[in-house]
Amino acid sequence: MGRVEGKVVVVTGGARGIGAAISELLAKEGAKVAITDILDEEGKRLEEKIKGEGWKAKYWHMDVSKEEEVKKYLKRFQASLV
Repeated sequence: MGRVEGKVVVVTGGARGIGAAISELLAKEGAKVAITDILDEEGKRLEEKIKGEGWKAKYWHMDVSKEEEVKKYLKRFQASLV
């Protein structure tokens, strides 16, 4: 474990590709990961995979091109992952 242990991190575009790899690595290093994306199916699958490994993660549908949506979710991330 390292610098991210116990911290809450938000990964935008986290459902697949580089974002998914980052989400998994951060979770493995002890972070509580908020996976955000517009790809619901992939995001939910990744959440279950990470949780199945015993790490902490939650998927959130969030379109970062919509400022109000981002503001709404940022307030909720920490409370739900702590």
